[in-house]
This record gives sequence, C-alpha cells and structure tokens, in this order.
Amino acid sequence: MNYKGIALFLGLSYALITLCTFAGAAQGLIVLENPNLFRYLMLAALMGIPALSALIAGFVFPDEHSRELPLWPLPLRPAIGATLAAPVLFGLSYTLATLFGFTQPQWSLGGLMNRVTAQLSTPLSPEVESAAPAVALIAYPIFSILVGATLFAFLAVGSEMGWRAYLLPRLETLGRPAATLITGLCWGLWFLPLVYAWHQEVQLPGFPGAVLRILALAVVLSFFLAGILRRTGHIGVCAMALGAFAGQDSGIWGHLFEQSTAPWTGTAGWVNIVVWGLAAFAISRWGAGKDLNK
Repeated sequence: MNYKGIALFLGLSYALITLCTFAGAAQGLIVLENPNLFRYLMLAALMGIPALSALIAGFVFPDEHSRELPLWPLPLRPAIGATLAAPVLFGLSYTLATLFGFTQPQWSLGGLMNRVTAQLSTPLSPEVESAAPAVALIAYPIFSILVGATLFAFLAVGSEMGWRAYLLPRLETLGRPAATLITGLCWGLWFLPLVYAWHQEVQLPGFPGAVLRILALAVVLSFFLAGILRRTGHIGVCAMALGAFAGQDSGIWGHLFEQSTAPWTGTAGWVNIVVWGLAAFAISRWGAGKDLNK
C-alpha cells in the first residue's frame, strides 16, 4: 500500500478545504446561504480540491495504480442508468417519508412561489400565478435531471478523480468492503468544514447529529459509486451518478416537501440514507461478474 501517497493526498485535501472554507468565509467569498453567481463559482472550485491533491500525490509518490480510468466518452446505457437512478431514489425516499408521516407534499409550492414573487418587480397576473405551480412541477424535475447530468456531473469529476480514482484502489489491499468504507468516511470528513460553516452561517442547531448523518450518507454513496465503478470501470459514469445526486438535492424535492421532521427527512435524513444504502447493496449484487459497459 502506498502509505505516503495516501497520507499526502488526505493531508492536502483536508488542509486545502479547511483553509479555503474558513478563509473564504472570513473574506465573504464563501457564502452558503443564497450565494450569488461568483460565490457559486467559488464553491464549485472547491470541488476540484480532491483531484488536485490526487494529482500532486500521484506525481510525488507514483505507484502501480497510477493509471488513468476512462472519463470520456461515456458508455450510453450505464450513463443513462446513473442519471435516472437519482430521481427514482429521491422519489422513493420522499414517498416513504410521507407514508411514515414525516412530511407531506405541498402541491401548491407555496414557499417557492412566495420567494419567486417576492423577487419580481411586478406581480404576476392571477392566471399566471395559478398556473405557475403546475409548470414548476413539470419543468423543475426536468431541469434538475439535465443540470445534474451536465453541470453537476462536470463538477463531480474533481471529487471522483480524488476519492474513487485515487484513494479507493490504493486501499483495496484491505479488502473491497473495508476500502469502500474507509473511502466513504474520509470523503464525509472532507465535507465537515463546509457543514460547520453552514451551521455557523445560518445558526442551525444540532451540528453533531448533522455530522453523523453526513458521514452515514457519504458511506452509503461510497458503496453506491464504488459499485458503479466496479461494474463499469469508468470514472465518468461515477461522476454522472454523483452529479445526478447533486441535481436532485437542489431540485424540486425541498420545495415540494417543505414540511420536514428532523432528522428523518431531506437529503441527509435517515430515510434517504437507508434508501441509498439499499440501492448500494442492490448494485453490488446485481450484474455481478458482468461488464455493464457492453
């Protein structure tokens, strides 16, 4: 095992995300609550830290794993499957949360409509206002799928080049389950400066509970993405899957299900974590021994 390379990768990744998050927040460059376009770009740049750290670690301490996994072109069937899995799983998660009584759909999208109309210089006509929720319920999911498969997938490349392409194969001498678990925990810990900054910025309570759920979500996503990587051998498909997840995280669900019950609902709620955990188990079993790239 390339201990020096792994240590350098993790040290750089954690040091850079911590420094950039807190220095950026202090200078007003990193804002997590309603960021403008420039601040979105700053946040997007942070997602490239794992790839940069992997590049440096691979250059300083090369090993037999220093080979490039394919990123492009994407195999069509796995890419489509990775893109469509996220809305299906998010839909299942919120359906279960509704059946358990943790939330209820708000078909009128009252909160979203109020925020949109508050930003308009002139009020909407009654006809447009009455039709807007139905239009949003159709257009927003389509948009979230498209942006997940394009912009968010592009941003996810930096993450996957670090965690799945660099760290995971170097830990597999410990066994695949252990390697995937450790990768997920390291990945989840990498987000903690951002989670802490978010809680400080909006004065949210329950930071320890949020940390536990973020780590659990990172672990189940680690198994899900590792399953995709082992089935396809293609890091680009992993980026598509992670981009699709991010697209749904910022999609219609938080507006349609504004009523929530912590810590059960939401992207980092336990219901969603369990659903994605079951999906990760399924993908590890389905198609075992087959090349889904064919």
